[in-house]
Amino acid sequence: MGLSNMVSGTDERSRKRGRARGLITNLALVVAACIVTVLVAEALLHATSGIHGIALRRSACLPPVWGPGKGLPWVLRADAVGRQIDGYGEFDCEFRINSLGLRDDEVEPSERPGGTRTLILGDSVTAGHGVEQDETYASQLDEMLGGAGRNEVLNCGWASWYTTDGAYVFLRQRIDEFDPDLVILGFFLNDVADLRPDWWRPTGASLPDSLRPPRGPEDPRSRAPGLFDRARMFLGRRSYLYNLVRERLAGGVRRASRGSDLFTLEHALRGEFPASAVMLFTRDYPPEVQKRLELTERLFVGMDRLCAERGAHFAVAVLPADFQVLDWKRERSGVLPVVFHDQPYVAGKAQKVISEMCRRNGIPVVDLLPAFRERGTDDCFFRWDPHPTALGHTLIAEELAWFIRSEGLLDRPRSTP
Repeated sequence: MGLSNMVSGTDERSRKRGRARGLITNLALVVAACIVTVLVAEALLHATSGIHGIALRRSACLPPVWGPGKGLPWVLRADAVGRQIDGYGEFDCEFRINSLGLRDDEVEPSERPGGTRTLILGDSVTAGHGVEQDETYASQLDEMLGGAGRNEVLNCGWASWYTTDGAYVFLRQRIDEFDPDLVILGFFLNDVADLRPDWWRPTGASLPDSLRPPRGPEDPRSRAPGLFDRARMFLGRRSYLYNLVRERLAGGVRRASRGSDLFTLEHALRGEFPASAVMLFTRDYPPEVQKRLELTERLFVGMDRLCAERGAHFAVAVLPADFQVLDWKRERSGVLPVVFHDQPYVAGKAQKVISEMCRRNGIPVVDLLPAFRERGTDDCFFRWDPHPTALGHTLIAEELAWFIRSEGLLDRPRSTP
Protein backbone atom coordinates (compact mmCIF):
# COMPACT_ATOMS: atom_id res chain seq x y z
CA MET A 1 0.00 0.00 0.00
CA GLY A 2 2.79 2.34 0.93
CA LEU A 3 4.74 1.47 -2.21
CA SER A 4 1.65 1.97 -4.35
CA ASN A 5 1.09 5.41 -2.87
CA MET A 6 4.68 6.32 -3.48
CA VAL A 7 4.44 5.26 -7.11
CA SER A 8 1.17 7.12 -7.51
CA GLY A 9 2.69 10.25 -5.97
CA THR A 10 5.71 10.01 -8.24
CA ASP A 11 3.47 9.67 -11.30
CA GLU A 12 1.43 12.68 -10.21
CA ARG A 13 4.55 14.80 -9.76
CA SER A 14 5.78 13.63 -13.14
CA ARG A 15 2.48 14.62 -14.74
CA LYS A 16 2.63 18.05 -13.06
CA ARG A 17 6.18 18.54 -14.23
CA GLY A 18 5.12 17.48 -17.71
CA ARG A 19 2.24 19.94 -17.72
CA ALA A 20 4.52 22.69 -16.43
CA ARG A 21 7.09 21.93 -19.14
CA GLY A 22 4.33 21.90 -21.73
CA LEU A 23 2.99 25.21 -20.47
CA ILE A 24 6.46 26.75 -20.52
CA THR A 25 7.08 25.37 -24.01
CA ASN A 26 3.75 26.72 -25.27
CA LEU A 27 4.42 30.07 -23.63
CA ALA A 28 7.86 30.20 -25.21
CA LEU A 29 6.36 29.40 -28.60
CA VAL A 30 3.77 32.16 -28.16
CA VAL A 31 6.48 34.65 -27.16
CA ALA A 32 8.67 33.57 -30.06
CA ALA A 33 5.72 33.86 -32.46
CA CYS A 34 4.97 37.36 -31.13
CA ILE A 35 8.60 38.41 -31.54
CA VAL A 36 8.71 37.04 -35.09
CA THR A 37 5.40 38.78 -35.90
CA VAL A 38 6.68 42.09 -34.53
CA LEU A 39 9.94 41.78 -36.48
CA VAL A 40 8.12 40.89 -39.70
CA ALA A 41 5.63 43.75 -39.21
CA GLU A 42 8.47 46.17 -38.48
CA ALA A 43 10.35 45.01 -41.58
CA LEU A 44 7.26 45.43 -43.75
CA LEU A 45 6.57 48.91 -42.37
CA HIS A 46 10.17 49.95 -43.00
CA ALA A 47 10.01 48.52 -46.52
CA THR A 48 6.85 50.53 -47.30
CA SER A 49 7.77 53.64 -45.31
CA GLY A 50 7.59 55.79 -48.41
CA ILE A 51 3.93 55.02 -49.10
CA HIS A 52 2.21 54.63 -45.76
CA GLY A 53 1.17 57.52 -43.55
CA ILE A 54 2.84 56.49 -40.29
CA ALA A 55 6.16 58.19 -39.66
CA LEU A 56 8.62 58.07 -36.83
CA ARG A 57 7.87 60.62 -34.15
CA ARG A 58 9.67 63.90 -34.70
CA SER A 59 9.50 64.73 -30.99
CA ALA A 60 11.49 61.60 -30.26
CA CYS A 61 14.51 62.99 -32.06
CA LEU A 62 15.11 65.77 -29.53
CA PRO A 63 18.65 65.33 -28.23
CA PRO A 64 18.85 64.46 -24.49
CA VAL A 65 20.75 67.62 -23.56
CA TRP A 66 18.24 69.17 -21.18
CA GLY A 67 17.92 69.29 -17.42
CA PRO A 68 15.96 71.05 -14.68
CA GLY A 69 16.23 74.82 -14.75
CA LYS A 70 16.41 77.44 -12.05
CA GLY A 71 13.11 79.26 -12.42
CA LEU A 72 12.39 77.47 -15.71
CA PRO A 73 10.86 74.02 -16.26
CA TRP A 74 13.96 72.92 -18.18
CA VAL A 75 17.07 74.38 -19.74
CA LEU A 76 19.94 73.16 -21.88
CA ARG A 77 22.40 71.31 -19.64
CA ALA A 78 25.86 72.89 -19.48
CA ASP A 79 28.53 70.88 -21.34
CA ALA A 80 26.00 68.27 -22.54
CA VAL A 81 26.52 66.60 -25.92
CA GLY A 82 23.90 64.69 -27.92
CA ARG A 83 22.80 63.88 -31.43
CA GLN A 84 19.56 64.86 -33.08
CA ILE A 85 18.47 62.11 -35.47
CA ASP A 86 15.38 62.42 -37.61
CA GLY A 87 13.26 59.35 -38.21
CA TYR A 88 12.68 60.43 -41.80
CA GLY A 89 16.41 60.40 -42.45
CA GLU A 90 16.50 64.14 -43.22
CA PHE A 91 19.15 65.08 -40.66
CA ASP A 92 21.63 63.74 -38.14
CA CYS A 93 23.38 66.57 -36.33
CA GLU A 94 25.37 67.12 -33.17
CA PHE A 95 23.98 69.16 -30.28
CA ARG A 96 26.85 70.46 -28.15
CA ILE A 97 26.03 72.79 -25.25
CA ASN A 98 28.67 75.13 -23.86
CA SER A 99 29.41 75.84 -20.19
CA LEU A 100 26.85 78.68 -20.17
CA GLY A 101 24.00 76.40 -21.27
CA LEU A 102 23.90 77.71 -24.85
CA ARG A 103 24.19 75.87 -28.14
CA ASP A 104 27.13 78.01 -29.09
CA ASP A 105 30.90 78.26 -28.88
CA GLU A 106 32.52 78.90 -25.52
CA VAL A 107 32.39 82.54 -24.53
CA GLU A 108 33.34 84.48 -21.42
CA PRO A 109 30.44 86.85 -20.65
CA SER A 110 32.63 89.37 -18.85
CA GLU A 111 35.11 89.65 -21.72
CA ARG A 112 34.04 92.39 -24.12
CA PRO A 113 36.94 93.16 -26.46
CA GLY A 114 35.39 96.35 -27.76
CA GLY A 115 32.63 95.10 -30.04
CA THR A 116 28.90 94.60 -29.51
CA ARG A 117 26.93 91.61 -28.31
CA THR A 118 23.55 90.39 -29.56
CA LEU A 119 21.45 87.75 -27.82
CA ILE A 120 19.03 85.71 -29.94
CA LEU A 121 16.16 84.25 -27.90
CA GLY A 122 13.73 81.70 -29.30
CA ASP A 123 12.48 78.15 -29.59
CA SER A 124 13.50 75.16 -31.73
CA VAL A 125 13.97 77.22 -34.91
CA THR A 126 16.46 79.49 -33.17
CA ALA A 127 18.18 76.58 -31.41
CA GLY A 128 18.70 75.01 -34.83
CA HIS A 129 16.44 71.97 -34.90
CA GLY A 130 17.86 69.72 -37.61
CA VAL A 131 20.97 71.71 -38.53
CA GLU A 132 24.55 71.84 -37.29
CA GLN A 133 25.59 74.58 -34.88
CA ASP A 134 27.47 76.60 -37.48
CA GLU A 135 24.40 76.43 -39.77
CA THR A 136 21.99 78.10 -37.33
CA TYR A 137 20.87 81.60 -38.26
CA ALA A 138 22.47 82.94 -35.07
CA SER A 139 25.85 81.51 -36.04
CA GLN A 140 25.55 82.72 -39.63
CA LEU A 141 24.46 86.17 -38.44
CA ASP A 142 27.53 86.24 -36.21
CA GLU A 143 29.71 85.75 -39.29
CA MET A 144 27.81 88.34 -41.32
CA LEU A 145 28.17 90.98 -38.61
CA GLY A 146 31.85 90.34 -37.99
CA GLY A 147 31.90 87.79 -35.17
CA ALA A 148 33.62 87.96 -31.80
CA GLY A 149 35.57 91.14 -31.30
CA ARG A 150 33.24 93.15 -33.51
CA ASN A 151 29.55 92.20 -33.36
CA GLU A 152 29.23 88.96 -31.42
CA VAL A 153 25.95 86.99 -31.64
CA LEU A 154 25.02 84.42 -28.98
CA ASN A 155 22.41 81.73 -29.64
CA CYS A 156 20.09 81.49 -26.62
CA GLY A 157 17.48 79.37 -28.40
CA TRP A 158 16.01 76.70 -26.13
CA ALA A 159 18.23 77.98 -23.31
CA SER A 160 15.12 79.91 -22.25
CA TRP A 161 12.80 76.89 -22.39
CA TYR A 162 10.72 77.39 -25.56
CA THR A 163 8.01 80.00 -25.10
CA THR A 164 7.82 83.78 -24.86
CA ASP A 165 7.31 83.71 -21.09
CA GLY A 166 10.40 81.48 -20.82
CA ALA A 167 12.36 84.00 -22.89
CA TYR A 168 11.26 86.78 -20.54
CA VAL A 169 12.31 84.82 -17.43
CA PHE A 170 15.66 83.90 -19.02
CA LEU A 171 16.33 87.52 -19.95
CA ARG A 172 15.36 88.73 -16.49
CA GLN A 173 17.69 86.20 -14.88
CA ARG A 174 20.72 86.59 -17.14
CA ILE A 175 20.68 89.96 -18.88
CA ASP A 176 23.24 91.39 -16.46
CA GLU A 177 25.48 88.35 -16.93
CA PHE A 178 25.56 88.71 -20.72
CA ASP A 179 25.29 92.53 -20.85
CA PRO A 180 23.94 92.66 -24.44
CA ASP A 181 23.69 95.66 -26.72
CA LEU A 182 20.81 94.07 -28.64
CA VAL A 183 18.28 91.33 -27.86
CA ILE A 184 16.27 89.78 -30.67
CA LEU A 185 13.35 87.45 -29.97
CA GLY A 186 12.84 84.88 -32.72
CA PHE A 187 9.06 84.58 -32.45
CA PHE A 188 7.27 81.61 -34.00
CA LEU A 189 3.54 81.31 -34.55
CA ASN A 190 2.84 78.64 -31.93
CA ASP A 191 4.41 80.73 -29.15
CA VAL A 192 1.09 82.37 -28.29
CA ALA A 193 -0.75 79.08 -27.95
CA ASP A 194 2.10 77.51 -25.93
CA LEU A 195 2.10 80.12 -23.16
CA ARG A 196 1.57 78.67 -19.68
CA PRO A 197 0.10 81.52 -17.57
CA ASP A 198 -0.93 79.03 -14.86
CA TRP A 199 2.79 78.28 -14.47
CA TRP A 200 3.71 81.91 -13.75
CA ARG A 201 5.19 82.58 -10.33
CA PRO A 202 4.35 84.40 -8.21
CA THR A 203 0.76 83.40 -8.84
CA GLY A 204 -1.25 86.21 -10.36
CA ALA A 205 1.82 88.29 -11.22
CA SER A 206 1.58 90.71 -14.14
CA LEU A 207 4.93 89.29 -15.32
CA PRO A 208 6.59 86.12 -14.00
CA ASP A 209 9.91 85.89 -12.21
CA SER A 210 9.85 82.11 -12.72
CA LEU A 211 7.83 79.35 -14.40
CA ARG A 212 6.83 76.30 -12.40
CA PRO A 213 4.24 73.60 -13.17
CA PRO A 214 1.49 73.81 -10.53
CA ARG A 215 1.53 70.05 -9.86
CA GLY A 216 5.16 69.18 -10.34
CA PRO A 217 7.05 68.61 -13.62
CA GLU A 218 4.76 67.99 -16.59
CA ASP A 219 7.47 68.05 -19.23
CA PRO A 220 10.01 65.18 -19.33
CA ARG A 221 12.74 67.74 -19.99
CA SER A 222 12.19 69.18 -16.50
CA ARG A 223 14.53 66.41 -15.33
CA ALA A 224 17.59 64.70 -16.73
CA PRO A 225 16.59 61.88 -19.13
CA GLY A 226 16.42 58.47 -17.44
CA LEU A 227 16.44 54.92 -18.75
CA PHE A 228 12.72 55.00 -19.64
CA ASP A 229 13.13 58.31 -21.53
CA ARG A 230 16.06 56.94 -23.51
CA ALA A 231 14.21 53.70 -24.32
CA ARG A 232 11.16 55.67 -25.48
CA MET A 233 13.34 57.96 -27.62
CA PHE A 234 15.12 54.95 -29.12
CA LEU A 235 11.81 53.30 -30.08
CA GLY A 236 10.45 56.60 -31.34
CA ARG A 237 13.43 57.01 -33.64
CA ARG A 238 13.68 53.42 -34.83
CA SER A 239 10.33 51.65 -34.69
CA TYR A 240 7.47 52.30 -37.07
CA LEU A 241 5.36 49.69 -35.28
CA TYR A 242 5.80 51.42 -31.91
CA ASN A 243 4.66 54.72 -33.38
CA LEU A 244 1.81 53.11 -35.31
CA VAL A 245 0.39 51.49 -32.17
CA ARG A 246 1.01 54.58 -30.09
CA GLU A 247 -0.68 56.96 -32.50
CA ARG A 248 -3.60 54.65 -33.20
CA LEU A 249 -4.24 54.04 -29.51
CA ALA A 250 -3.97 57.74 -28.68
CA GLY A 251 -6.31 58.65 -31.54
CA GLY A 252 -8.79 55.94 -30.53
CA VAL A 253 -8.90 57.14 -26.94
CA ARG A 254 -9.47 60.73 -28.06
CA ARG A 255 -12.25 59.73 -30.43
CA ALA A 256 -13.93 57.49 -27.85
CA SER A 257 -13.87 60.16 -25.16
CA ARG A 258 -14.56 63.31 -27.19
CA GLY A 259 -16.09 62.28 -30.46
CA SER A 260 -14.64 62.01 -33.94
CA ASP A 261 -14.50 65.72 -34.76
CA LEU A 262 -11.27 66.98 -33.16
CA PHE A 263 -10.63 69.70 -35.73
CA THR A 264 -12.14 72.56 -33.76
CA LEU A 265 -10.48 75.54 -32.13
CA GLU A 266 -11.76 74.40 -28.75
CA HIS A 267 -9.95 71.08 -29.09
CA ALA A 268 -6.79 72.84 -30.27
CA LEU A 269 -6.79 75.10 -27.21
CA ARG A 270 -6.93 71.99 -25.04
CA GLY A 271 -3.95 70.55 -26.84
CA GLU A 272 -5.97 67.74 -28.41
CA PHE A 273 -5.01 68.67 -31.96
CA PRO A 274 -1.49 69.84 -32.85
CA ALA A 275 -2.56 72.97 -34.72
CA SER A 276 -1.18 75.71 -32.49
CA ALA A 277 0.96 77.12 -35.33
CA VAL A 278 -2.17 77.97 -37.31
CA MET A 279 -4.30 79.19 -34.41
CA LEU A 280 -3.50 82.84 -35.12
CA PHE A 281 -4.84 82.56 -38.67
CA THR A 282 -8.44 82.03 -37.60
CA ARG A 283 -10.99 84.70 -38.50
CA ASP A 284 -12.44 85.24 -35.01
CA TYR A 285 -10.29 84.91 -31.91
CA PRO A 286 -12.13 83.44 -28.91
CA PRO A 287 -11.50 84.95 -25.45
CA GLU A 288 -8.76 82.43 -24.62
CA VAL A 289 -6.70 83.39 -27.68
CA GLN A 290 -7.27 87.10 -27.02
CA LYS A 291 -6.03 86.57 -23.46
CA ARG A 292 -2.87 84.86 -24.67
CA LEU A 293 -2.24 87.67 -27.16
CA GLU A 294 -2.55 90.20 -24.33
CA LEU A 295 -0.06 88.19 -22.27
CA THR A 296 2.30 88.07 -25.26
CA GLU A 297 2.14 91.84 -25.62
CA ARG A 298 2.82 92.24 -21.91
CA LEU A 299 5.89 89.99 -22.23
CA PHE A 300 7.16 91.93 -25.25
CA VAL A 301 6.87 95.20 -23.33
CA GLY A 302 8.53 93.62 -20.29
CA MET A 303 11.52 92.46 -22.32
CA ASP A 304 11.77 95.85 -24.00
CA ARG A 305 11.86 97.56 -20.57
CA LEU A 306 14.51 95.16 -19.25
CA CYS A 307 16.68 96.05 -22.23
CA ALA A 308 15.96 99.78 -22.03
CA GLU A 309 16.98 99.91 -18.37
CA ARG A 310 20.44 98.70 -19.42
CA GLY A 311 20.78 100.78 -22.56
CA ALA A 312 20.19 97.82 -24.90
CA HIS A 313 17.87 97.58 -27.90
CA PHE A 314 15.10 94.99 -28.15
CA ALA A 315 13.51 93.72 -31.38
CA VAL A 316 11.24 90.93 -32.58
CA ALA A 317 11.70 88.75 -35.67
CA VAL A 318 8.52 86.96 -36.75
CA LEU A 319 9.51 83.61 -38.27
CA PRO A 320 7.28 82.10 -40.98
CA ALA A 321 5.76 78.62 -40.98
CA ASP A 322 6.61 76.25 -43.81
CA PHE A 323 2.98 76.03 -44.98
CA GLN A 324 2.97 79.80 -45.52
CA VAL A 325 5.83 79.55 -47.98
CA LEU A 326 5.33 76.27 -49.86
CA ASP A 327 2.01 75.47 -51.54
CA TRP A 328 2.56 71.72 -51.46
CA LYS A 329 3.08 71.83 -47.70
CA ARG A 330 -0.22 73.65 -47.27
CA GLU A 331 -1.99 71.05 -49.36
CA ARG A 332 -0.39 68.15 -47.52
CA SER A 333 -1.14 69.67 -44.10
CA GLY A 334 -4.71 70.41 -45.10
CA VAL A 335 -4.70 73.83 -43.44
CA LEU A 336 -6.28 75.59 -46.40
CA PRO A 337 -8.90 76.77 -47.00
CA VAL A 338 -10.17 75.70 -43.57
CA VAL A 339 -8.04 75.48 -40.44
CA PHE A 340 -10.74 74.16 -38.16
CA HIS A 341 -14.26 73.11 -38.98
CA ASP A 342 -15.58 76.07 -37.01
CA GLN A 343 -13.05 78.70 -38.16
CA PRO A 344 -11.93 79.77 -41.66
CA TYR A 345 -8.28 80.51 -42.43
CA VAL A 346 -7.15 84.14 -42.93
CA ALA A 347 -3.80 84.22 -44.75
CA GLY A 348 -1.14 86.45 -43.22
CA LYS A 349 -3.22 87.39 -40.19
CA ALA A 350 -0.72 86.05 -37.64
CA GLN A 351 2.16 88.19 -38.93
CA LYS A 352 -0.07 91.24 -39.12
CA VAL A 353 -1.32 90.87 -35.54
CA ILE A 354 2.15 90.37 -34.04
CA SER A 355 3.72 93.17 -36.11
CA GLU A 356 1.00 95.64 -35.11
CA MET A 357 1.46 94.62 -31.48
CA CYS A 358 5.16 95.52 -31.68
CA ARG A 359 4.69 98.79 -33.55
CA ARG A 360 2.15 100.22 -31.14
CA ASN A 361 4.67 99.65 -28.34
CA GLY A 362 7.59 101.14 -30.29
CA ILE A 363 9.37 97.80 -30.62
CA PRO A 364 11.31 97.26 -33.88
CA VAL A 365 9.92 94.23 -35.71
CA VAL A 366 10.80 92.40 -38.90
CA ASP A 367 8.39 90.02 -40.64
CA LEU A 368 10.45 87.40 -42.47
CA LEU A 369 7.54 86.00 -44.48
CA PRO A 370 7.90 88.39 -47.48
CA ALA A 371 11.57 87.43 -47.90
CA PHE A 372 10.71 83.73 -47.84
CA ARG A 373 7.89 84.18 -50.33
CA GLU A 374 10.15 86.15 -52.65
CA ARG A 375 13.39 84.19 -52.35
CA GLY A 376 12.50 80.96 -50.57
CA THR A 377 12.60 77.60 -52.36
CA ASP A 378 11.65 74.02 -51.56
CA ASP A 379 15.15 73.60 -50.14
CA CYS A 380 14.53 76.17 -47.40
CA PHE A 381 12.51 73.67 -45.34
CA PHE A 382 12.85 69.98 -44.66
CA ARG A 383 10.43 67.87 -46.62
CA TRP A 384 8.75 66.12 -43.70
CA ASP A 385 9.95 68.11 -40.70
CA PRO A 386 8.50 71.66 -40.55
CA HIS A 387 11.76 73.37 -39.54
CA PRO A 388 14.02 75.37 -41.88
CA THR A 389 17.11 73.78 -43.39
CA ALA A 390 20.58 75.35 -43.36
CA LEU A 391 19.53 77.29 -46.48
CA GLY A 392 16.46 78.58 -44.67
CA HIS A 393 18.66 79.67 -41.78
CA THR A 394 20.88 81.54 -44.24
CA LEU A 395 17.87 83.47 -45.51
CA ILE A 396 16.84 84.35 -41.94
CA ALA A 397 20.37 85.52 -41.12
CA GLU A 398 20.57 87.68 -44.24
CA GLU A 399 17.26 89.38 -43.46
CA LEU A 400 18.24 89.95 -39.84
CA ALA A 401 21.58 91.45 -40.87
CA TRP A 402 19.75 93.85 -43.22
CA PHE A 403 17.18 94.66 -40.51
CA ILE A 404 19.84 95.38 -37.85
CA ARG A 405 21.76 97.67 -40.19
CA SER A 406 18.72 99.47 -41.56
CA GLU A 407 17.37 100.13 -38.05
CA GLY A 408 20.82 101.10 -36.73
CA LEU A 409 20.34 98.77 -33.77
CA LEU A 410 24.08 98.31 -33.23
CA ASP A 411 25.21 101.76 -34.34
CA ARG A 412 24.16 103.64 -31.24
CA PRO A 413 23.38 102.82 -27.60
CA ARG A 414 19.80 103.11 -26.54
CA SER A 415 19.07 105.99 -24.23
CA THR A 416 18.30 104.80 -20.69
CA PRO A 417 14.81 105.87 -19.55
